[in-house]
Amino acid sequence: MMPAACGGPTTPTTVPTPVPVTPDPPKITCPASQTAQSVDGGPTLVTFSSPSVVNGQAPVTTTCTPAAGTSFSIGQKTVTCEVTDALKRTDTCAFLVTVLAPPKLSTTSFMSFGDSITAGEDGQNSVASDRSIMSARIHPMVLFPFDQRYPQELQQELADRYKTQSPTVSNQGNPGEAASDPATLRRFTSLTSTGRYSVALILEGTNDLYDRDDRIVPAAINGLRQMIRDAKGKGIRPYLATIPPMNPSACVPVCRGLCR
Repeated sequence: MMPAACGGPTTPTTVPTPVPVTPDPPKITCPASQTAQSVDGGPTLVTFSSPSVVNGQAPVTTTCTPAAGTSFSIGQKTVTCEVTDALKRTDTCAFLVTVLAPPKLSTTSFMSFGDSITAGEDGQNSVASDRSIMSARIHPMVLFPFDQRYPQELQQELADRYKTQSPTVSNQGNPGEAASDPATLRRFTSLTSTGRYSVALILEGTNDLYDRDDRIVPAAINGLRQMIRDAKGKGIRPYLATIPPMNPSACVPVCRGLCR
């Protein structure tokens, strides 16, 4: 109580009581819908970020059902998330988790047809029967380590991706042959006639470039065309590969005397 001014009567001063401020109810926002892919047809572990929450009286807790890191079966499932604050106020949201079935190949039987590059030439294990690797100006670049082959690498990659199937890539490489050689077409048609393959991967033509003789090119092109036509005529899907880049500076011991 303050003393009265100039001897007047005293008047008590009232201190206002603070009015508690209650925060707005919590509001939850779910992450975007998620899509995952099963690699083997079984349940797939799916992770997702936590939902975002604003407002609410602390402490605020959130839960999602199913929780992040749960294994989901193929198909769609709704994930529901809920937030609860200290005043027992709640809010919910939901989103979809979609698990796709494993990818599938339309065919699993591949044939790799070509010369030494298909057979396993890597620029280090050269054989004298292949003219392209004897050239001082045209020499295959190293594609894989010496104990690997592109067909086996392709088969492994296909098997790793298409786990519910058993893709095979048959290595039908023949060192030294050329696309312009009629014997190459005969070898090709004998393989396509077996009925074992649905896809033909054709990598031919490197040996045709050995002499850099333009007169050979039309015959090489014609040989490739006939292989493609033969494959299509037998219901085999042909893929014509681009000749790999060449390394003019490379030289292996068998052609050391030719390198310039």
